[in-house]
Amino acid sequence: MCRYARSVDSYRFGVDEASLLACKIRDGSYSLVRFTGGEPLLLPDLEAMVSLFTDVGLATSVITNGWFLPAKAQVLARAGLHEAVVSLDSAAAAKHDALRQTPGLFERCVCGISKLRREARNVSVRVNTVVDTQSVHELIELHELLVRLDVDSWSLAPRKDENGLVVPRRESAVTGPDEEFLRAVATSSRPRLLGYSASWSGRDPEERRRFVEEHVAFTPRNLCHLVDVVRYYTPKDGRVYCCNCIPHRTGGQHWSGRATDGGLSTSGLSRIRDRLRKGAPSSCKGCEPVNVALGEMRTDLDNDLLGF
Repeated sequence: MCRYARSVDSYRFGVDEASLLACKIRDGSYSLVRFTGGEPLLLPDLEAMVSLFTDVGLATSVITNGWFLPAKAQVLARAGLHEAVVSLDSAAAAKHDALRQTPGLFERCVCGISKLRREARNVSVRVNTVVDTQSVHELIELHELLVRLDVDSWSLAPRKDENGLVVPRRESAVTGPDEEFLRAVATSSRPRLLGYSASWSGRDPEERRRFVEEHVAFTPRNLCHLVDVVRYYTPKDGRVYCCNCIPHRTGGQHWSGRATDGGLSTSGLSRIRDRLRKGAPSSCKGCEPVNVALGEMRTDLDNDLLGF
C-alpha cells in the first residue's frame, strides 16, 4: 500500500537504539510509542524493544499488515504491548489480498486478530482501512466483519499518492459514505470510529467537492494542534517530524529537525511547529481524518491514539 514492500533498504532499528531512545524520552511528556515501518513484526528483537518502553511507563503500539501477527500475538502481549493496529482494506479475502498484492494476507490478518481477542484481551485492536473506489462500496461488509472480530476501534482514510493527493477516479468517484453505512456504524458500539473517520472524504459538501474534483483531503479548521502532540522519529537518519504524514510526502525532510538538536524534546521543532500550526490547514493536501480531529483538539488524544 505504501510501496515499502518493494524497499531494498537494509537498515533495521535495533535494541541498542531503542534503549537510547527510551532513556531520552522517558522523563518527557510522551505517553505512547508506536512502531511503524515497513513491517515492524519483521524485527527479530521487537518484543525486547516493546519491553524497553513499557518498562519506563510508556504505552506501546505497533502497525502491522498482519502477516506475522498469528505467530507474534502472544509474545508481544507478554512484552506489554498495549495496541495492535492492523491494516485491513476489504472483507473479501481475494479483494484485500489483491489490494495489498500479498496472497494469503487476509487469512493471516483475521487469524492474528482472533488470536489477540482470545489470548490477549489486554491488547487493544485497531484496524486501519485505506478507502478507494475499489473498496468503498464494501465498507458495510467490512464493518460487519470487524464487529464479529470484536475490534476495538477503526480508522478510515482515503488512498493518497506520494505527494499526499487523494486519488479518486472521476468516472467512479464517491463523495462520501452512504446513509446505510452511517446507520450501521451508529447502531454498534464497537468498533469505535476514530476522529472524523465516518466523514473520510469531507465533513461538508465543499470538502467533498474538493476531494473529488481537486484530489485534496480536508484539514483542521483554523489552527492545527497535531504538531504539538506528535513526534515522528526516523532513526536511520535521526530526523524528527511533528506530523506522521509529512515524512511520506515529497519534500517532507524540509519540515524536519534532528534528534541531536533537541527535536524530540517537548519544546523542540518550535519554528517548524509554529509555521505548520498556522499554515498546515490551508496548505496540507493529505491529512488523515484522525489527525484532523486531533489537530482541532476535538477528540481525546489517548482514545484516538490507542483506541481505549
